Amino acid sequence: MIETDLVMNEDRIVDLEPSAPADHEIDARGLILAPALIDVNGDAFERHLMPRPGVFFPLETAILDTERQLAANGIATVYHALTLGWELGLRAVDRGHAFDVPIQDRAFEQSEAFRIADLDDPRIPERHAKNAQRSGIEGDAYLELLTSIWARRPEIDATIRKIADRARGCRCADAEP
Repeated sequence: MIETDLVMNEDRIVDLEPSAPADHEIDARGLILAPALIDVNGDAFERHLMPRPGVFFPLETAILDTERQLAANGIATVYHALTLGWELGLRAVDRGHAFDVPIQDRAFEQSEAFRIADLDDPRIPERHAKNAQRSGIEGDAYLELLTSIWARRPEIDATIRKIADRARGCRCADAEP
Protein backbone atom coordinates (compact mmCIF):
# COMPACT_ATOMS: atom_id res chain seq x y z
CA MET A 1 0.00 0.00 0.00
CA ILE A 2 1.19 3.47 -0.81
CA GLU A 3 0.01 6.93 0.12
CA THR A 4 -0.12 9.06 -3.02
CA ASP A 5 -2.04 11.58 -5.07
CA LEU A 6 -3.63 10.55 -8.30
CA VAL A 7 -4.82 12.23 -11.49
CA MET A 8 -8.24 11.53 -12.95
CA ASN A 9 -9.61 12.34 -16.39
CA GLU A 10 -13.26 11.68 -17.22
CA ASP A 11 -13.78 9.43 -14.17
CA ARG A 12 -10.68 7.32 -14.87
CA ILE A 13 -7.37 7.20 -13.02
CA VAL A 14 -4.71 8.26 -15.53
CA ASP A 15 -1.63 8.83 -13.37
CA LEU A 16 -0.20 8.68 -9.88
CA GLU A 17 1.71 11.53 -8.26
CA PRO A 18 0.63 14.51 -10.40
CA SER A 19 3.33 16.81 -11.74
CA ALA A 20 1.13 19.93 -11.80
CA PRO A 21 -1.40 21.45 -9.40
CA ALA A 22 -4.92 20.06 -9.74
CA ASP A 23 -7.94 22.01 -10.99
CA HIS A 24 -10.07 20.21 -8.44
CA GLU A 25 -9.03 18.30 -5.32
CA ILE A 26 -10.83 15.72 -3.20
CA ASP A 27 -9.44 15.04 0.27
CA ALA A 28 -9.49 11.26 0.63
CA ARG A 29 -7.00 10.97 3.47
CA GLY A 30 -7.71 7.91 5.59
CA LEU A 31 -9.52 6.14 2.75
CA ILE A 32 -8.31 3.21 0.69
CA LEU A 33 -8.65 3.07 -3.08
CA ALA A 34 -8.47 -0.49 -4.34
CA PRO A 35 -9.60 -2.37 -7.42
CA ALA A 36 -12.46 -4.79 -7.05
CA LEU A 37 -11.01 -8.08 -5.88
CA ILE A 38 -11.61 -11.58 -7.24
CA ASP A 39 -11.95 -14.57 -4.90
CA VAL A 40 -11.13 -17.78 -6.79
CA ASN A 41 -11.64 -20.05 -3.78
CA GLY A 42 -14.88 -18.90 -2.15
CA ASP A 43 -15.42 -21.79 0.24
CA ALA A 44 -16.22 -19.41 3.10
CA PHE A 45 -19.82 -19.42 1.91
CA GLU A 46 -20.18 -22.83 3.58
CA ARG A 47 -20.94 -21.01 6.83
CA HIS A 48 -23.84 -19.30 5.07
CA LEU A 49 -25.22 -22.66 3.97
CA MET A 50 -24.85 -24.20 7.41
CA PRO A 51 -24.29 -21.51 10.05
CA ARG A 52 -24.55 -24.06 12.87
CA PRO A 53 -24.27 -27.86 12.82
CA GLY A 54 -27.47 -29.35 11.43
CA VAL A 55 -28.96 -26.00 10.42
CA PHE A 56 -29.18 -25.66 6.63
CA PHE A 57 -30.16 -22.44 4.87
CA PRO A 58 -31.65 -22.45 1.35
CA LEU A 59 -28.98 -22.12 -1.33
CA GLU A 60 -30.52 -18.91 -2.68
CA THR A 61 -30.43 -17.25 0.75
CA ALA A 62 -26.85 -18.36 1.41
CA ILE A 63 -25.55 -17.13 -1.94
CA LEU A 64 -27.38 -13.81 -1.69
CA ASP A 65 -26.03 -13.16 1.82
CA THR A 66 -22.53 -14.23 0.83
CA GLU A 67 -22.48 -12.01 -2.25
CA ARG A 68 -23.71 -8.98 -0.32
CA GLN A 69 -20.94 -9.41 2.26
CA LEU A 70 -18.33 -9.91 -0.47
CA ALA A 71 -19.48 -6.79 -2.34
CA ALA A 72 -19.39 -4.76 0.87
CA ASN A 73 -15.75 -5.82 1.25
CA GLY A 74 -14.72 -4.95 -2.31
CA ILE A 75 -14.88 -8.44 -3.80
CA ALA A 76 -16.67 -8.20 -7.13
CA THR A 77 -16.23 -11.72 -8.50
CA VAL A 78 -16.21 -15.02 -6.65
CA TYR A 79 -16.09 -18.67 -7.51
CA HIS A 80 -18.27 -20.30 -4.86
CA ALA A 81 -16.73 -23.58 -3.79
CA LEU A 82 -18.04 -26.32 -1.57
CA THR A 83 -15.83 -29.10 -0.29
CA LEU A 84 -17.35 -32.53 -0.89
CA GLY A 85 -16.18 -35.58 0.98
CA TRP A 86 -17.07 -38.57 3.07
CA GLU A 87 -18.45 -36.43 5.90
CA LEU A 88 -22.15 -36.35 6.62
CA GLY A 89 -24.01 -33.06 6.54
CA LEU A 90 -22.95 -30.09 4.45
CA ARG A 91 -20.02 -31.80 2.70
CA ALA A 92 -21.82 -35.02 1.82
CA VAL A 93 -21.66 -35.82 -1.90
CA ASP A 94 -25.45 -36.24 -2.20
CA ARG A 95 -25.93 -32.77 -0.68
CA GLY A 96 -23.52 -31.31 -3.25
CA HIS A 97 -25.79 -32.40 -6.08
CA ALA A 98 -28.61 -30.33 -4.55
CA PHE A 99 -26.49 -27.17 -5.00
CA ASP A 100 -26.00 -27.65 -8.72
CA VAL A 101 -28.69 -25.18 -9.83
CA PRO A 102 -28.13 -23.02 -12.93
CA ILE A 103 -28.19 -19.34 -11.98
CA GLN A 104 -31.05 -18.60 -14.39
CA ASP A 105 -33.20 -21.10 -12.46
CA ARG A 106 -32.52 -19.65 -9.01
CA ALA A 107 -35.17 -17.67 -7.17
CA PHE A 108 -34.04 -14.44 -5.57
CA GLU A 109 -35.55 -12.32 -2.85
CA GLN A 110 -37.46 -9.99 -5.16
CA SER A 111 -39.58 -12.92 -6.26
CA GLU A 112 -42.86 -13.37 -4.41
CA ALA A 113 -42.07 -17.10 -4.33
CA PHE A 114 -38.84 -16.49 -2.37
CA ARG A 115 -39.60 -16.21 1.32
CA ILE A 116 -36.85 -16.02 3.90
CA ALA A 117 -39.40 -16.15 6.68
CA ASP A 118 -43.15 -16.28 6.99
CA LEU A 119 -43.91 -13.12 8.94
CA ASP A 120 -47.27 -14.57 9.95
CA ASP A 121 -45.54 -17.46 11.75
CA PRO A 122 -46.49 -17.23 15.47
CA ARG A 123 -42.81 -17.83 16.41
CA ILE A 124 -41.64 -14.62 14.69
CA PRO A 125 -42.34 -12.21 17.61
CA GLU A 126 -40.22 -14.33 19.95
CA ARG A 127 -37.43 -14.74 17.38
CA HIS A 128 -37.22 -10.98 16.83
CA ALA A 129 -37.67 -9.88 20.45
CA LYS A 130 -33.93 -9.29 20.98
CA ASN A 131 -33.64 -7.33 17.71
CA ALA A 132 -36.58 -5.15 18.77
CA GLN A 133 -35.01 -4.59 22.18
CA ARG A 134 -31.61 -3.66 20.68
CA SER A 135 -33.29 -1.24 18.26
CA GLY A 136 -35.19 0.47 21.05
CA ILE A 137 -38.49 -0.19 19.30
CA GLU A 138 -41.39 -1.92 21.07
CA GLY A 139 -41.95 -5.49 19.79
CA ASP A 140 -45.21 -4.97 17.88
CA ALA A 141 -43.93 -1.74 16.30
CA TYR A 142 -40.71 -3.55 15.30
CA LEU A 143 -42.66 -6.35 13.59
CA GLU A 144 -44.89 -3.79 11.86
CA LEU A 145 -41.78 -2.01 10.53
CA LEU A 146 -40.22 -5.34 9.48
CA THR A 147 -43.41 -6.30 7.64
CA SER A 148 -43.63 -2.94 5.84
CA ILE A 149 -39.99 -3.15 4.72
CA TRP A 150 -40.43 -6.76 3.54
CA ALA A 151 -43.49 -5.73 1.52
CA ARG A 152 -41.36 -3.19 -0.40
CA ARG A 153 -38.95 -5.78 -1.83
CA PRO A 154 -40.58 -5.68 -5.32
CA GLU A 155 -39.30 -2.08 -5.53
CA ILE A 156 -35.64 -3.12 -5.17
CA ASP A 157 -34.74 -3.75 -8.83
CA ALA A 158 -36.30 -0.50 -10.07
CA THR A 159 -34.74 1.49 -7.21
CA ILE A 160 -31.27 0.07 -7.90
CA ARG A 161 -31.62 0.96 -11.59
CA LYS A 162 -32.80 4.50 -10.69
CA ILE A 163 -29.86 5.08 -8.31
CA ALA A 164 -27.37 3.66 -10.82
CA ASP A 165 -28.74 5.90 -13.59
CA ARG A 166 -28.45 8.97 -11.34
CA ALA A 167 -24.91 8.01 -10.32
CA ARG A 168 -23.84 7.62 -13.94
CA GLY A 169 -24.97 11.17 -14.68
CA CYS A 170 -23.56 12.67 -11.49
CA ARG A 171 -20.47 14.86 -11.24
CA CYS A 172 -18.91 16.38 -8.16
CA ALA A 173 -21.11 19.21 -6.87
CA ASP A 174 -18.26 21.70 -6.83
CA ALA A 175 -16.67 20.59 -10.13
CA GLU A 176 -16.68 22.88 -13.14
CA PRO A 177 -19.40 21.97 -15.70
